[in-house]
Amino acid sequence: MVKLHAPSQNALVYGTDGEKALSEGFGRPLPFALHLMCDIHMRDNIDSKLSQLGICAPVSEEYRTDIFRKNIGSIRIAGLSDASNPAEFDAKVVSLSEEWKRRHPQGGRFLTYFNKYKAEQIKKAMTAEVRSMAGLGFPPSAYDQNAKECMNSVLQREKDNTGKKRLSLPQCARLIRTTVARQRTEEQLALIGIGDLELDPLYLDLAVDETTFYRKTAQQKQAVLKKFNQQKVRAEDIASTSANDEPPPTVGPLSISPQQSAIIRVPYSLLKAMFSKAGSLNFPAFSFAAYSLCAQVLAVAELDNNLDDYLKWYKKVKQTPANVIALAEMDLPSSRGTKRKATQIRKGGKNTNKQPRTVVENYIDHGEMPSASTITSDATTSCACNIMECVSDGTALPSPPKMQEGAFQVGLL
Repeated sequence: MVKLHAPSQNALVYGTDGEKALSEGFGRPLPFALHLMCDIHMRDNIDSKLSQLGICAPVSEEYRTDIFRKNIGSIRIAGLSDASNPAEFDAKVVSLSEEWKRRHPQGGRFLTYFNKYKAEQIKKAMTAEVRSMAGLGFPPSAYDQNAKECMNSVLQREKDNTGKKRLSLPQCARLIRTTVARQRTEEQLALIGIGDLELDPLYLDLAVDETTFYRKTAQQKQAVLKKFNQQKVRAEDIASTSANDEPPPTVGPLSISPQQSAIIRVPYSLLKAMFSKAGSLNFPAFSFAAYSLCAQVLAVAELDNNLDDYLKWYKKVKQTPANVIALAEMDLPSSRGTKRKATQIRKGGKNTNKQPRTVVENYIDHGEMPSASTITSDATTSCACNIMECVSDGTALPSPPKMQEGAFQVGLL
C-alpha cells in the first residue's frame, strides 16, 4: 500500500473489524497510527460467546452493559470501553470479576474468555482515550464500519449486475469509477430538488432551485457542487439545558405564513424551513446568499413589526418577473429570426491564369471580288502547285457566293 501510494504512510488512524490479519497488515506499514476496532463487530463476538455458553438474554444484556455503554433516557451508564486510560480499564475488570462469576454458572468461563481474547483488544483499540484521540469527539462516539460495509454491499450488487463471478483489477477499477459517478449524479439531482434522493434537513441551506441551477454557467455550477461536496458532517445539538438555564426567547409563528408571502423565487421547502426557524429563533447561521433571504432577517423584521413591509420590498426588488422571451427562445438556433439572403457572394478571387483572346474583324466589300490570279499570287508556296493545276486550262475559278449586307468574317488568333 505504501509502495503504491507513498502519502498513505502519513495516515493517523485506521479501523478494522478485529481480524488479526488486517490489524497486522495495517500495523506494520503504519506503526505510529491509532488502531480503532469496530464496536458492532465486537458486540457480535461477545453475543456469540454468551449464546454459546448458554447464558440467557436478560443476563447477557447485563454483561453487555458492563462491557459497553447503555443510555437510559438522559442517563448514560459507562462501561469498560469508556475507560479514560488503560489503568482505569484494568481496575474496572478486577472489580467486575467476582460479580461476573456469581451472575451465572458459566460466568467464570466467560471471564476467562474475555481476559484472554477481548480485554487487550478493547484496551488498545476501543477505550474513550483512543477514540477521542482519533477525532470522534469528547465524550467520543463509538466507531463502526457501517459506511464501509455499505460501500462493499453496493459494489457487490453492482458486480452481480455484470453477471460475472470474478472481476479483474481493471474491471474492478472501472466498476468503482462508474458506481461513484452514478452516486455523484444522484447527489447532484438531490441538491436541485429532483431525483430519488432528498437532502437531509440539516443541509437544506445548500439546496439550489432547479431553474436557478441551470441558468448558471459551467463554472458557477462547478462552484455550487464543490461547496456541497466539501461540506463537513453536521450533527444536531442534543445537549439538554439544565433547569437553571433560561429558555431561549421565542416569537411564536410569524404573522405571515409562507403561503401568504407569495414568494416564488425561493423553493417552497426552503421557504417553509426559513419561516419555521425564524418563528422559533432556533437556527444556525446559514447563509442563503443565492436567494438574498434568510431566517435571521425574517425574525428581525417580525420583531420590528415590519415583516409585511419587508416582504413587499423583497418581492419588488429581489423577485423579478420571469423573462418570457428568454423562455420562448430556449434551445433555439443562434440564427433565429434572421432571413437568409437570396444571393450569396461567390467565395474566392478571380482566375488570372486564363490567356487573353484577341478578336480580328474583316469587313468584306461586295463591290469587287478578287480574281483567280490574285488568289494564286497571294497563296503560300506550299499550295501554289495545286492552285496552278486548277487554272492551267484557262477556266476561271467560280466566284464565291455573295454575302449579305453587313456580314463579316471573324478570325480568332
